[in-house]
Amino acid sequence: MIGSKRSGELPISDDASTHLRTALSLAEAHRLSFHDAVYLELACRRVMALANAGRGLSQPALAEKLPTIAERD
Repeated sequence: MIGSKRSGELPISDDASTHLRTALSLAEAHRLSFHDAVYLELACRRVMALANAGRGLSQPALAEKLPTIAERD
């Protein structure tokens, strides 16, 4: 449950909600599933190369100026 804290649970931070809002914006801007947008948001935030760009993420990654890791045969 959101708002309750059970023993051992981590609270949801304001940062987490900011990241989720950013992911939603990326999903809308690039017409991505929310799952793919979260993956893209994490790569943007960490400034990391995006692997698995073959899932329709290569163009959004380029638009966000992220390097991609090409799939090997």
